[in-house]
Amino acid sequence: MKKTIFSLSLFLAAAGISAAPPEEEQYGARIYFSADNFERGNYRDYFQTAFFGSLIRNCEGKTGTFAKVTYGESRPFKIIPGKRYRLSFDAFNLGAKDLSRYNPSGAKTPFPQRFAFLDDSWKTVGEIKGKDIPGSETQSPPPAKWTAYSFEFECPRKAEMFTFSISSAWKNNWGPYLLSNVRLSEIKEEK
Repeated sequence: MKKTIFSLSLFLAAAGISAAPPEEEQYGARIYFSADNFERGNYRDYFQTAFFGSLIRNCEGKTGTFAKVTYGESRPFKIIPGKRYRLSFDAFNLGAKDLSRYNPSGAKTPFPQRFAFLDDSWKTVGEIKGKDIPGSETQSPPPAKWTAYSFEFECPRKAEMFTFSISSAWKNNWGPYLLSNVRLSEIKEEK
């Protein structure tokens, strides 16, 4: 009897570990970093897809929790078609800490790489490529210091969700990046 109860306890514990968080169906499969919501400035579901991504704490002279991203697409933010929004975050380019091998004519990748707008069926209904994002870094690598970035855009008609992508040309000092304080906020019109 004790073995049965112990086995049942192990099974229930294992089932609880593999259970999806309550909001899982709301946004689809994601990579989990910690236990809070992205829109509140934390990083449980920071990116829906990521390559060489991880959670980092207290580094580069700043305390807190940051997402380290080499390549990734953020999980979707809910938006209202036709409204204006501001995406803001702090970023640190780890790749620019040592520029001794930097080649100005070498590989570059805009930072951020892309903004995408999706409808409620996850179909892309609009995008802004990195070189066309006002304020994006396109000519030289972002600095190896905490830098505040802010990007304003208007959502296309039929857009229900917004994502942004990060890419790296890490062999030429463009990334990987640390991201912190990520926010998407609606720009209210003054009356």
